[in-house]
Amino acid sequence: MTERKSMILLAWLAVLALALGACSESSTTPEDDDTDTTAPLVAGTSPSAGHINVAPDATIIVTFSEPIAQASLASQVTISPGGAGAADWQTERQVSIAHTSAWAQGAQVTVTLGTGITDLAGNHLAAPHAFSFFVQTNELLLLGSEPAAGATGVSRSANIRLQFSRPVDMASLSNHTTVSDPVSKAVYPYTASVGANNWYTLDPTASLPAGATLVVTVGAAVAASGDPSTTLGETAAFQFTTGVEVDTTPPTIVSFSPASGSLNVPRDVGLLVITFSEPIDPDTFDPVSWNVEFALVVMNQGTDPVWSEGNTVLTVALPELPVGLEMEAAFSGFADASGNVQTGIHEWEAKVAGTADIFPMVGNQWQYWYGPWSRGVAGNPAPTEHGENYEYRRFEVQGNGDVHVVEYASDTFVDPRRWDTYDRLAASIEWLGFADSGDGGTPDPITFDSTLKFLPLPMVAGSWTDNTTVNVPGEGSYTATLTGQVFPREDLPLDMRKAAPPSVGYYYKGAWKVVRSMDVELGGQWFTTLTDTTWYSPTLGPVHEITHEDFAERDSEPAGWYRTEMWRSPDAGVEGLK
Repeated sequence: MTERKSMILLAWLAVLALALGACSESSTTPEDDDTDTTAPLVAGTSPSAGHINVAPDATIIVTFSEPIAQASLASQVTISPGGAGAADWQTERQVSIAHTSAWAQGAQVTVTLGTGITDLAGNHLAAPHAFSFFVQTNELLLLGSEPAAGATGVSRSANIRLQFSRPVDMASLSNHTTVSDPVSKAVYPYTASVGANNWYTLDPTASLPAGATLVVTVGAAVAASGDPSTTLGETAAFQFTTGVEVDTTPPTIVSFSPASGSLNVPRDVGLLVITFSEPIDPDTFDPVSWNVEFALVVMNQGTDPVWSEGNTVLTVALPELPVGLEMEAAFSGFADASGNVQTGIHEWEAKVAGTADIFPMVGNQWQYWYGPWSRGVAGNPAPTEHGENYEYRRFEVQGNGDVHVVEYASDTFVDPRRWDTYDRLAASIEWLGFADSGDGGTPDPITFDSTLKFLPLPMVAGSWTDNTTVNVPGEGSYTATLTGQVFPREDLPLDMRKAAPPSVGYYYKGAWKVVRSMDVELGGQWFTTLTDTTWYSPTLGPVHEITHEDFAERDSEPAGWYRTEMWRSPDAGVEGLK
């Protein structure tokens, strides 16, 4: 149905969620709080371990796997350098921690969380949790390496990874970095490539010798990318010793917790844990596809997932999850420390207990919508005008429980253009009326003589018909007949014009497609026909709509048509999904 000046508006809502849980395939019994003996875990941090370019005044954020006894945090956090300052709990599971003095440029900062931290049942953190990151700097520094200096038993097929404080010039890196055996004087050729977070990979062109102590030398002339005057300044070197094995086996995912296929996942499960067959190159591990509802909760955590020592287990913090949330993700293309790539696909799916809300109507939730519009004259499909449309919608709950879905002129949410009024019943969402500002000014509210069934609840495939009348002063009596049809669920790819990178497949999981058509007569004569096709995502509400209006001649305006195709931005605060 159209967003023109006639009788209709369709609304949407954004609530975003990821979910996982430790449960069996068909049912789960929540843990009894009185018998909780499970130690809490650190499930996410910001900055993440090994992160670079951290601001000197950045706040530390830590997410735990379950609610924490807040008083137990006292004296259990050390930040070196900088000193631990005040703690501010964002939720029962997430805390932000200030540091008492600004960090110097290029400093390595280590945060340690002690075992005195407990959950609400008194269970202590099983072991201290420490992570380090690096403060931004204009200098070029070698920050870390894999293998670490002094490592032994390194696979003969292992790649060598170097992390710098700034991006480096690839030619200078290759020209001034060697992998050599100081005993045999052999120098081992490699190919160099760049990864995320300023990690650079040296991939030896042949297997390294067995039982050899090798030296990696990074020359002083290695220069910053685009800034040849900034160099490492002094040579850096480290050594490691190889084992006897040559690793040619790609890594695999050994397990998910909760297991794939789990149903009735508790809303407060707190964690997703992914276990691998061997150490993983973290830069290579990301979903190749996942549903938007799941992705948004992960991305909105405010903290990054935590890798275990050795990069064999990945822990993802989860907030309290939406009821009935369905979750899917597929992984491929991840590599081990030797560069062996898993080309097969590992899939995971799970569902949170309960029935998802197909159209959440939460007060003060807002959405940003965008998409093209066009208009033309009756009988000719070629548009006479077209352009881009941008809308800001907000849900406003009234004192009597009715919901206004209000369209504003801007994201300041000051000047409403129009709104539609809905009443949520057990078996349906009813449309009560609307208000429209016409060509400007304050919207004039219009209430239908009887409500129109806007959406059946719970959502099932089928059709319905409803009608109403309304008398508009100065215009006359309108009669409206609305017919609707719900189609079976389908996955809906995310709009790619302003959305995800092409390497990732984002989609709405099992969206319900609803087609509505409303014929309106004025004084017994046809006035307009409005149609809309809208896709509803469980837990999120409407996410995509196509509207079309055919209208009779009106005053000086000839008979014509108006069409829009709108997408709701999944979340304005999530990079990659905007």
